[in-house]
Amino acid sequence: MRTRPSTPARPADWATRLIAGVLCAHTGNALGQPEPHSDTSARPAGAGRVVRAFDFEEQDTNPLPVPMGWLRAQDDPAVPRERPGFPIWNGAVLDYDSPAYAGSGSAMLPTNGGSTSLMLRYGELSVFPNTDYLVSARVHTQGLRHARARLVAILLDQQGHEIESSRSASELIRSENGWQQVAIEIEGLEPDAAFMRLELQLLQPEQQHEHNKDLPFMVWEQDFSGAAWFDNLIIAQLPRLNITTGTPGNIIESDTPPDLHVLVRDLTGDEIQANLRIFDVHANLVQQELLTSDDRRVQHYWRSELPGYGWYRALLEVFVDRQLVGVRTLDFIWAPPQDANRDSGMFSLQIDLTDPRLVLAAPSLIYGSRVNQANLHIWNQSTTPDSLEPGTPITDTIGALLNRGTRLSFTIAELPLQLASTIASDPDEVLNAFRDPNGPWTQWGAGMLDQYGQRVTNWQFSASPTQEPADTLLRSLSDARRSLSGFVPGPVSTIPWPIDRPLPAALATPGVSLQLIDDNTTAPEAISQLVEQWSAQRSGSEGSDESPAQLGITLQPQHDLHDQHGTQVWSAVGALARKAISFWWSANLSDASPQGFELRLSNAWWIAPGKRGQVMPAPELIVWRTLGTHLGNRDAIEELDLLEGVKMLVISDRNQQDAESDEERSRARGGMVVWLDEPTIDPVVLGLPLARTPVRVYDMFGNETVVHPSMSGNIGTPIHRITLTRSPQIIEGVNPDLVRFLSNLRLTPDTLEARSGIHKHAVSIRNPWPISISGRVFIVEPGGFTGSPDQIDRTWDILPRVLPFSLAPGEQRELPVDIAYSLGELAGTKDLVFDVELLADGDYPTLRVHRNIELGLQGVEMELTARRNEAGITVITVRVTHALAGEQHFDVIAIAPGEPRIRRSVNALQPGQPATRQFAFARAKPGDEIVVVLLPRDTSTRLNKSVLVP
Repeated sequence: MRTRPSTPARPADWATRLIAGVLCAHTGNALGQPEPHSDTSARPAGAGRVVRAFDFEEQDTNPLPVPMGWLRAQDDPAVPRERPGFPIWNGAVLDYDSPAYAGSGSAMLPTNGGSTSLMLRYGELSVFPNTDYLVSARVHTQGLRHARARLVAILLDQQGHEIESSRSASELIRSENGWQQVAIEIEGLEPDAAFMRLELQLLQPEQQHEHNKDLPFMVWEQDFSGAAWFDNLIIAQLPRLNITTGTPGNIIESDTPPDLHVLVRDLTGDEIQANLRIFDVHANLVQQELLTSDDRRVQHYWRSELPGYGWYRALLEVFVDRQLVGVRTLDFIWAPPQDANRDSGMFSLQIDLTDPRLVLAAPSLIYGSRVNQANLHIWNQSTTPDSLEPGTPITDTIGALLNRGTRLSFTIAELPLQLASTIASDPDEVLNAFRDPNGPWTQWGAGMLDQYGQRVTNWQFSASPTQEPADTLLRSLSDARRSLSGFVPGPVSTIPWPIDRPLPAALATPGVSLQLIDDNTTAPEAISQLVEQWSAQRSGSEGSDESPAQLGITLQPQHDLHDQHGTQVWSAVGALARKAISFWWSANLSDASPQGFELRLSNAWWIAPGKRGQVMPAPELIVWRTLGTHLGNRDAIEELDLLEGVKMLVISDRNQQDAESDEERSRARGGMVVWLDEPTIDPVVLGLPLARTPVRVYDMFGNETVVHPSMSGNIGTPIHRITLTRSPQIIEGVNPDLVRFLSNLRLTPDTLEARSGIHKHAVSIRNPWPISISGRVFIVEPGGFTGSPDQIDRTWDILPRVLPFSLAPGEQRELPVDIAYSLGELAGTKDLVFDVELLADGDYPTLRVHRNIELGLQGVEMELTARRNEAGITVITVRVTHALAGEQHFDVIAIAPGEPRIRRSVNALQPGQPATRQFAFARAKPGDEIVVVLLPRDTSTRLNKSVLVP
């Protein structure tokens, strides 16, 4: 199915639709009671879609101050209940006086300082094990500045013991202007679950985050008045949905489209309908299937039918009576199989190993993106001294990566809260903690350095760009290196640097690495300039025994990874690729070793909410894989200037001398990276002989197109034709010496002066091969020699038209050419065409190269416009300007078919001053060509231009 649907919404946008659908599907009434006459005799309590609803309308049935079945869960020695931060004077109540969301009743949680809780009693809400639930409520706050409200749910076993791993909480909200809906999804991962406990909370800042208790010296602000109201609290059963590729990180390498594992299970007895759709990166629907099952359980191993390698989003939706009751999203990458041993060069990934889900997915993300190096975040505020002890998931992942040969560097993103409190420092001030070799940091770091110091030499301090002065920073980095040197041989201290901050020469010093943090405003050209500046500063720091100064850049997706807006996403992907290529190109052309540079991709994934949430790749991850695969072990050779507005970079393989067969030599000889520098609505086609064999064109997702040379022109010269786009493409199998030879073949100067007589020019030719070459260059245009003999234009006289050459390796020569042409020749762009007979590393067929040359009058501009008025008169407007020395005098002549010539004068025209003249023709018809001649007085020059009658 290849239809264009509406753009799929991001996963977060499904919350409102999902809640509405669950409540509408078979709810019966607001309290979730079954419809009359429905068959419920055989179904247990809680088996319906809506399990329980609390509307807090209890004025006629409940004399207590709190809702029936609820209790105030405050700190109370009489219970006893020990709950610091929840003082007993804060008491939640049923409120019938304040405006409710619906009806007249709601649950109010006030504060007079401290936090407030209202908790559902044990046994009030039964649940099924291994079943998913949705809890939603409406919340409104008033008078709060620091405190926030939230909804918490946790599952209990038969004995009432909390199953801590099942705890879920909504976001912290402050809703002063009206009622806001909050929802949490409870995932049934626990087979022992029997009950659910709900808690409504109003939390002061100290209780809002679990790790705040580790800051004993922190002075917390709080509110001493205000309240939060909760209403329409509903617990609904969800169908169990799962969709996965079966691979952590969801990057699948295969020749065939991957299978998707789809599970739908529902215990309500409703008749469900499951719809599975797959969208590509442009938000086009590429596949769709309706999944059905008579037993209310659908389990499929679904073979996808995808149009090519790339990034895709699978959307699984479950409906009951056309109401949405469940949704799951899966983003995945289908990539071509690659050689696992291929060197990705400076391309790397940055992964936060302090997130447990990324710990498990990190190897798959790294292997799937085919990079050979990675930067790992290993500290954050919740890190404890034993977090990196042997046998923990983090150390197991690090060990597996190191054993596989992955080059690792570590980032100390934040100080652990206990360490920050000990040294009275902000957790973000990482570098200062390492200034003392025997400081408190050793309680956390010594074991880590003992374990990895011999194998990981690059350590980054902080993840946030620094604003420290360069001299202060250099001293701090020197102290940090000294602290590390007892564990790490030749340590490199890395500091994140704002990309818009000038690069100080003082930091281009051995043992130091700057990591530029992209801010989404820097153009590729600016990135290239930063690399060039760094390389020039670094050149003065050579000769030290320490590791040379290094430079890196961190890029990350510049769009919401939950989102998918087709063109916007693809545009952002192309922009990131152009930035990465610009950094890689400049780094390879610099005097520094490529090993002194690093291209990091960070946060190129998102994690689906919930405890089953998978790590989902972003489209940029497959782009990184493609770039690393094709550029990692390549050298930058030369940038070509062939087409205006087109970036053309020639690359070659570092291992081409090891190639044995013709095919291997073809693949190893080199390639090109091409893209449009500016957006255009018109297609741009590169037409050039790139090799004697077919070439392979790869898009940023790794899809391959084989382009054979086509025979073109009157003598059948071979040309490869490739349509260029804003997104970079990589052309493999290119003969780099051939394209450099053809690119440098040009007329000098490349402009023709509009005056009579013979014009002295030269054909510039250069030999890029390491061997001598010979051949002949034919100038076949202008002159009409690319057509039939009767099309030859004798008004052009070029001598000689045949230029033999013989060049030594690396030699460049200017071959003189005399050019004359009629004074009636129209100004503008002319097609210059060379046919080349070439004997170099082989005997090439005749090659044809097109160039543009400009015929005009230097320093003089003439612009023409034409219009027809209501009387049918054609009016030609001529605008003349010049940049010559002193005032100038011109005659302007307009010539229309079948009408007398009209002459006007322009006298004493000053430089930069425009002059306008108009000409009227009564008999000119639409499509007629009117010629205008500009004659500077007392010269042999003339400028001819034409305009068509509209």
